[in-house]
Amino acid sequence: MLKANQGLILGLLGVSLFALTLPLTKIVVAAIGIYETTFLRSTLTGIIALIFLIITRSSIPKTAYELRLLFPIIVSIGLGFPIGTAYAMQYLPPGQGGIVLGLTPLLTAIYGAYISRQRLPFPFWVATFFGFLVISFYSLIKNNWQFSHGELGLLIASISAAIGYSKAGMLSKSMDSRDVISWVMATSLVFNAPLVYFFAGNDVNVLTENLMQPKILIAFLLLSVITMYIANFFWYKGLSLGGVANVSQILFLQPLITLFYSAFFWDEEIQVSDYVAITLLLAIIVYSSRNRLITVKNQ
Repeated sequence: MLKANQGLILGLLGVSLFALTLPLTKIVVAAIGIYETTFLRSTLTGIIALIFLIITRSSIPKTAYELRLLFPIIVSIGLGFPIGTAYAMQYLPPGQGGIVLGLTPLLTAIYGAYISRQRLPFPFWVATFFGFLVISFYSLIKNNWQFSHGELGLLIASISAAIGYSKAGMLSKSMDSRDVISWVMATSLVFNAPLVYFFAGNDVNVLTENLMQPKILIAFLLLSVITMYIANFFWYKGLSLGGVANVSQILFLQPLITLFYSAFFWDEEIQVSDYVAITLLLAIIVYSSRNRLITVKNQ
């Protein structure tokens, strides 16, 4: 029980930092573009992670089990999630995007339970169904009953996060959570660094000029260091202590926190539909959190 509570606390701290992702991404994308934001932030995070690994002399993942888990985390967290969120922020305000990203805990819990051989109780599936309905109707209402390109980007981000978080939660049981995200981001330099040159190589002066504006630079550094790196220290440790399916439900709080960040950073007006969607999602997390998972052991 103590480990489970510690996992929930660490998970909440991670989610509070994750919630900064969309408001900060919106600021940076508007200044330097989708792909420049994606690959440049991942490259900076990778360099910092590499320095951390060298200083701490962290052990290299070498077992077949660790390597098998590491690769999908690299692809999903190092590439899929940042591309999806950056693409979405071209079309959606961050507060609205945060609510649509509420699909993440549902997908994470389902995928996490599947790969860890846990049986999800019927009430959880009820909560999942209604959570999906809330987010779907909210998106349609906000977009005049049409789905936009922004929702597509956030769906990619949600699926990527679900895969990455679930695999990382398992890997964090055999490796330190700080080492997990550090190896993920350091290894992703192999493709992120060349892609920065590919997309921004001919416009380095323009990119540098835009990025050096104080507001843009601060947002970029927070995005690269805090939301993409430090936040994962707490999140992965929380997943390993409390279980992927249980702790991932805290992600339902992320839309609420993102909404308030958006109001602060973007002066985004919080509307009645936002409050209704948030209230329903919070009710769903309370409902689903009361149901424990039953582990199915390997035969």
